[in-house]
Amino acid sequence: MNKWQKTSDEVIKTLPYSVAEWLLEYGSLTEKLEARIGQKINIKVLQESVSEANSKEAELLSLERGNEIWTREVLLYGSENPWIYAKTIVPMNSAFLIESLGDKPLGSILFSEKELQRQMLRVRQLDHKHHLFQCAKTNCDFEIEKLWARRSLWQNSKHKELELLVSEVFLPDSPLY
Repeated sequence: MNKWQKTSDEVIKTLPYSVAEWLLEYGSLTEKLEARIGQKINIKVLQESVSEANSKEAELLSLERGNEIWTREVLLYGSENPWIYAKTIVPMNSAFLIESLGDKPLGSILFSEKELQRQMLRVRQLDHKHHLFQCAKTNCDFEIEKLWARRSLWQNSKHKELELLVSEVFLPDSPLY
């Protein structure tokens, strides 16, 4: 599974249960992780900044390549080790949704704002060539050659231009493995 795949029945059948259980979670991943360890997870903000959308990001967010976007990168720690590397990008007109989150989980807005709805969920395995794998590797020390990831596009049902693209990479110490 070297490309982003829609979560169709056909794709779901190919996933091991332990992988599907985490990749296909439609509720709050943060809450699922916290339930797993019985305590709050820690969030380390790696970066929050303005950057330019690459061609794929622009396509997914219906922007022109090079348009400015707000980027937030974090690590979610389940215990002493990071479990998830997450990257959220939004068009600048949506930056107000996340720019003041700090070390609060993104789920605190995704699942409390009833107008925000997941429009798509895609899954894949990342290898060392993929930029999300490289971002995760830059911020964490691991030897594994492939990582599972999921990507969701969220949109405001009343204001379609308010969007968030959320990518979550499951690191080797996460319960997925």
